[in-house]
Amino acid sequence: MKILIIGVGSIGLRHIKNLIKLGYKNIAVADTNKKSLQDVLKLVKVPAYEDVPEALRKERPNVVFICTPTNSHVSLIRIALMNDADVFVEKPLAHNISSLDDLVTLAKKRKKVVMIACNYRFHKGFRRLAEVIRGKAFGKPLYYRLALGYYLPTARKNKNYKKIYAAYKTGGGVFLDSGSHVVDYLTALFGIMRITSALKDNTKSLGIKSEDIGYFLTKHQNGITGNIALDYVSRRATHRLEVTTTNGLLTLDLKNDILLYDDGERQKKIYRGDDDINKMFLDELRHFFLCVKKRRRPLQDLSGGGYVVKTILDAL
Repeated sequence: MKILIIGVGSIGLRHIKNLIKLGYKNIAVADTNKKSLQDVLKLVKVPAYEDVPEALRKERPNVVFICTPTNSHVSLIRIALMNDADVFVEKPLAHNISSLDDLVTLAKKRKKVVMIACNYRFHKGFRRLAEVIRGKAFGKPLYYRLALGYYLPTARKNKNYKKIYAAYKTGGGVFLDSGSHVVDYLTALFGIMRITSALKDNTKSLGIKSEDIGYFLTKHQNGITGNIALDYVSRRATHRLEVTTTNGLLTLDLKNDILLYDDGERQKKIYRGDDDINKMFLDELRHFFLCVKKRRRPLQDLSGGGYVVKTILDAL
């Protein structure tokens, strides 16, 4: 199997390392940034291209990974499909919903698997929480609170944060960036959601063009409601989901890899991981390649990725 990675920033580099760890060796890379290519070649000797069409023409990959800024995803997915490749694309799928229906039609016509990244769906703590909620052993969910925040300037080593996709309105901003994670996995937990209210702001403390804080109020088809706080300004990173049930409180701390239950009298540890965040990325790749092999629909396909983008943009 030939694999082409388009975009070798932080997530592209992670995928390269994980692909090698999983035994995939026939890898090529493409990026318009010469320095990024040089950084990759210091770690692994692979064919490297500054021109994507040239890379596709010479390598003829079976699988293409798209790890570029959001506003380039749609065009690159289309090119990859037309070159007869299955596709893994980083989230969010797009910065608007135009042409997404055409992409779905094209993927079906070409009979290709397209998966949008959804790494938290493979987090063992999240999967344990999903089991607990389905089993209702700790009560029926009533509502939730979610906080996801980190400090953008230090989020990516050796990168000027003002020049990464998150800093721009065309595909960045905390709503599409972090929001695409939470809309996806909260929908997996509680069903289709509607964002009933949204508030975004730019504190101007980071000097970026996109919003750096944002809030959602949500309601799911099953009646469960929630509130979500997202930001790029928290010096101490946090990623915590609290689910209030009829019997108590379930707290999944994804940052510290622990799931707790508290009924008001005592606290119970339901899950404790080993704090290895890379495991979910490895499991995500295993799932994708199994879908490619078996020609199955992935956990988040083009339609699912489109739903996430539309749900967020409809609220803005």
